[in-house]
Amino acid sequence: MTIALRNPNDRVGVYYKTLDAFTTYRDEPVTVPVSMPSIYQGHKDVSVWSPVMSGDAVPVAQYVANAMKQDIAAGYVLLHVKVEGRVKWKVGSWVSGSYHLFVSCPAVLSAGYPGVVGGGGNNSVSSLKFAQPTGCSVEV
Repeated sequence: MTIALRNPNDRVGVYYKTLDAFTTYRDEPVTVPVSMPSIYQGHKDVSVWSPVMSGDAVPVAQYVANAMKQDIAAGYVLLHVKVEGRVKWKVGSWVSGSYHLFVSCPAVLSAGYPGVVGGGGNNSVSSLKFAQPTGCSVEV
């Protein structure tokens, strides 16, 4: 997964203190939270992280697993990549207190099936690929 954060402001810098990224399906976590490094982001800067998301150790309810299997069989699955953490603002030499950051990015994935164009059917899934770029909601 690649996560890019852009600071559009030309007067305010951002300290990203603690950041954890994880993925949910129907509001249930399906990957382990991955901590990203703390950084300072200057004016108009872009920062990029590439956390490796893994769901091997995340237990999910049976109804969640069944729903995900049905979505994959239909050829797509809607996940949400979430980033939660703490930020501070820097203006000149002044640094603000700490604020909660909540980011949610919908990710529509299409299921790829071996030997089948466009997916579908009861074949085993060979991969999930991003089907469309999406915008994210950000709350501070």
